Amino acid sequence: MKEYYLYKAILKIVNDPMVALTVYSVLYQGKEIPKAQEQVEYKPQNQNRKIVQSSEVGKKKELEESLSYLKSKSYKTKKDKESINIIETLLQNM
Repeated sequence: MKEYYLYKAILKIVNDPMVALTVYSVLYQGKEIPKAQEQVEYKPQNQNRKIVQSSEVGKKKELEESLSYLKSKSYKTKKDKESINIIETLLQNM
């Protein structure tokens, strides 16, 4: 237990778990790295949210949405105009 508290003290000074482990291993070579007594479980706050993967959306639909957004802008920069031309060319080739 003494080793665990020493590790936690090093962690407070360094603020990085990997560096703290390195410092601990340099100080106490051959000793096992201390582990916490209790395990903390990660529980996401919003479990109802659905994650949409890019394969579901489709590249063509994504390009069409980008094109419609760029065309609907009231002020188009030179970069916007180039992007519109590139996207239109890509959509023609698909």
